[in-house]
Amino acid sequence: MSAHAYCLRNGLLNLNLSNTLLTFYCECDKLSTAIDLFSMMRIRNVVSWNTLISCCVRHGNINIATEFLHQMQHDSVRFDLVTMISILPSYFERDELLEGMAVHGYAIKSGFSSDVSLTNALISMYAYCGDLYNCRVLFEGMPVRSVVSWNAILSGYRNYNLNQEVMVLFHRMIEEDQMPNSVTLLNIVPMCCSELQVKTIHAFAIRQGEMSELPLLTSLICTYASFENVHLCQLLFERADKRNVTLWNAMMSAHLRNQNAEHAVALLREMLLFDQKPDHITILTLISACVQIDSFSLIQSIMAYIICKGFEMDILIGNALIDMYTRCGYISVARKIFDGMIQKDIVSWSGMINGFAIHGDGKIALELFSQMKCSGLEPDDVTFISVLSACSHSGLVEEGRAVFNSMAEEYGIKPRMEHYACMVDLLGRTGHLSEAYELIKGLPFKPSESLLESLLGACGIHGDFEIAEKIGNLLFDQGPKNSGSYVMLSNVYAAAGRWVDASNVRSNMDDREVRKVPGFSTIEVDA
Repeated sequence: MSAHAYCLRNGLLNLNLSNTLLTFYCECDKLSTAIDLFSMMRIRNVVSWNTLISCCVRHGNINIATEFLHQMQHDSVRFDLVTMISILPSYFERDELLEGMAVHGYAIKSGFSSDVSLTNALISMYAYCGDLYNCRVLFEGMPVRSVVSWNAILSGYRNYNLNQEVMVLFHRMIEEDQMPNSVTLLNIVPMCCSELQVKTIHAFAIRQGEMSELPLLTSLICTYASFENVHLCQLLFERADKRNVTLWNAMMSAHLRNQNAEHAVALLREMLLFDQKPDHITILTLISACVQIDSFSLIQSIMAYIICKGFEMDILIGNALIDMYTRCGYISVARKIFDGMIQKDIVSWSGMINGFAIHGDGKIALELFSQMKCSGLEPDDVTFISVLSACSHSGLVEEGRAVFNSMAEEYGIKPRMEHYACMVDLLGRTGHLSEAYELIKGLPFKPSESLLESLLGACGIHGDFEIAEKIGNLLFDQGPKNSGSYVMLSNVYAAAGRWVDASNVRSNMDDREVRKVPGFSTIEVDA
C-alpha cells in the first residue's frame, strides 16, 4: 500500500501499474480496496475488468460480479476468454441457467467455443444447474479432454447421486488413458456402493501416490465408516502424515456413527494434546456423543468447554444443545439455552417445540408455536410434526385438528405420512377411533405398518374390536414382518373371547416365519 501511495504522489500510476496493484489487492483478499482503486482508474482495459470480476466470484460476491459484468457491457468493453471463464462459476452457484447459456452463446459467436478451459467451465455450469443433457453433449463433443473435463462431468453426476453413471464414466476415463488425479478420486469415493469398490479406489490411490491428499483421506474415512469398517478408518487416520481439523472430525464421526461415542470423546482429548483447535463441526459431533452416552458429567464438561470457547453463540450449536438437553431429559436447561439465543431459526423453534412434545407439555409447545408465527417465521413440515406430536402426547384433540387443517389451508403444506401418523396417534389415544379409521381410509398413499399398528394398539386399549379387525386386515394385506402386529391383533381377539381367531393369527405368524424378538433394556449403575 505504501508503493501505491508513492505512485499516486509521483504521478506514476499508469494502466499497467494500476492493473498490477489491482491484482495484488485481489490476491491479498482486499476486495473493497480493489474496488476503490478500480473506480478511480480513468482508463481500464479488459484485464482490469477480468481481475475484479474473478476476485468477486472467488470471494462469493456474485451480485457484485454480475453488476461489473453488466457495466462492462454498458461501457462496450469486449469480453475475452478470461471474462467468460471468470463469470461462469457465478451462474452455477446461483442456478441461473439462462444467463450461463447466454455466455455460452456469446462464446460460440466469438469463436471461443473450441477452447478446452472454457468448455470445462461450461460443463460445470450446466451440471450444477441440473442440465445434464447439455453437459453431456458438450463433453462428448470435445475433440480433446483434459483431466479437468472428466472431473467436471463426474462432479456434476455426483451432485445428483447418479452412482452408476459416475462409475461408468470413471472406467471409461481409465480405458481412454486419462490418468485420474486426487480430485477425480474425491468424486468417485462417495459414490462407491460397496466396501469392495472403496477398497479398489483406495488401492488405486495408493498406486498413484495420492494418499497424502487430506481431502481424499477424509473422504475415505467417511466412506469406510458408512460401511462400518472403523478399523480401516482408524488405520488411515493413524498413518496420516498430517492431520487437519476436518480429518479429526471425520474420525470422530466414524466412531460416533458406529456407536463408539466414548472413542469420539477420547479423540477430542487427543486432539487438544496435539494443539489442534476444534471447530463448530467438532462441537456438533461431541454434542451427538453426549446424546449417545447420556452422561450428565460429560454434558457438563462439554457445555463448559462450549461456553469457554464462545461456541454457544453459533446458531447450529445452540440448536444441537437444545436437542441434546431435551433428549437427555433436561428440558428446563434446553429452554434457558433457547431463550438466551440471540438469533433463532425454524430449527430452533421446532427443536424446542419437539422438546416439550417429548416431555408431554403440549400447552407450552402450542404457546411456542404461536410465538414463532408472531416472530414472522413460517412453520415448515418438520415444525408441524413437532406440534402435532405435542398435541398427541397431551391429548389436545381440538388443537391437533386445527393445526393439521391449517397445514394445507394456511401454509400450502401437503401432509406426509408422519403428519397423518401423529393425527392417528392423537385420535387413537383419545378414543376417537372411528375418526382415525376414516382418516386412514382417506389417505392419498398406502398407510405404513407403524401407523396401522398405532391404531390397532389404541383399539386394544379402548376395546373396539370391530375397527381392530378392519385394521388387522389392512395390516395383513401388506404382509407385515413385524411380530408386534400379529401379537397385538391376537391379544385383541383374546380380550374379546374369540380364541379361535387369536389362534389363527398366531398360526398365520408361524406360517410366515415371523418370530417375536425378546425385549431387553440396560441401566447404568454407579460403581
